[in-house]
Amino acid sequence: MDIKAEKLTHIYMSGSPFESKALHEVDLSIASGEYVSIIGHTGSGKSTLVQHFNGLVKPTSGSVQVGNWTLKHDTKQKVIHPMRRKVGMVFQFPEHQLFDETVESDVAFGPINHGVPKDEALKRARRAIEQVGLPQEVCSRSPFDLSGGQMRRAAIAGVLVMNPEVLILDEPTAGIDPQGQKELMDMIEAWRQDYEATVILVTHDMELAAKHSDRLIIMSEGQVAKSGSPPTVFADEQKLQSLGLQLPESLRLWKAVQEHFGKEGDSLPFGETALVEHIDGMLKGSTLGDV
Repeated sequence: MDIKAEKLTHIYMSGSPFESKALHEVDLSIASGEYVSIIGHTGSGKSTLVQHFNGLVKPTSGSVQVGNWTLKHDTKQKVIHPMRRKVGMVFQFPEHQLFDETVESDVAFGPINHGVPKDEALKRARRAIEQVGLPQEVCSRSPFDLSGGQMRRAAIAGVLVMNPEVLILDEPTAGIDPQGQKELMDMIEAWRQDYEATVILVTHDMELAAKHSDRLIIMSEGQVAKSGSPPTVFADEQKLQSLGLQLPESLRLWKAVQEHFGKEGDSLPFGETALVEHIDGMLKGSTLGDV
């Protein structure tokens, strides 16, 4: 399901003394099945942008097209409601959204609320719980008896159970340890490949964005400042610095290794595994005197 924003502008508290322009005439397109990361410093408009993609907020002016739905400032909720079945959104700290007595009933709430018979909804819930890597034993447990990482997976299952064509993740790894981050992102990548879904990741983590994305969109002052593949975007370090951003840690280390050996490479390593492979290859190609 394609997404397209045209001249998208959003102003909070328009016409009041507290008026704040979050987005200014944003033009962008996201193709069906694409994995896009939206990055930028705090206040750049990232979260406001993606909230338009499932109708949480509506444009002040301009438009957003999501599949066959078009959202403008006067779009009615009856138009937005069915669109949300196709666009799932995982907020930062999604475990705060858990509320029901058992994990199974919590995950099944969305389908039941949209008219799915209870037996079918529970069947879908159990499948979604399995998809996020939780054992079936948790189905009958209270979500508040789970660990923090398990609670987050349960909350994400409550989004995936709706079989969205677009999954929006707003800082999904916040507060999770590195191993938990890896497991969560690997799970999302596996789900995306199985369902050929579109994934939109909002993050401050440059490493995460570089490792998983087909394309990066950098937001700054409510506008798209740069867009392209990770190698293309990170090749322009000066532009990144002007936007208050840094290269991913793995890439900064790789550049230091290249400088030490006086060599350059065509490809860029994103993530620990790729970095180790690149350094190993460089060491194997060097003499002891070089080292």
